Amino acid sequence: TRRRFGLPSKDADDLSRIIVVEVNDNVIGLLVDSVAEVVYLKQSEIESSPTINNDESAYYIQGVSSRGDDLLILVDIDKFISRKDIENN
Repeated sequence: TRRRFGLPSKDADDLSRIIVVEVNDNVIGLLVDSVAEVVYLKQSEIESSPTINNDESAYYIQGVSSRGDDLLILVDIDKFISRKDIENN
């Protein structure tokens, strides 16, 4: 997961969580560094992701949303997890 965003690998720790998602009729778990909170967004609160040249990780970004001083980045899970990824695991 971290490699897709150009981050080094990291061992799981006490803050690590598994997020369960459904992709292409498959239920899979994603190991993430941590979860601060679960946020429900209306479509009107989601903006198009900014264009970032020469950044491969931008391909996986579906949109962004502002919450106070925080910027939430929404990952397009269908792009992030491909059929090939599912078949290889």
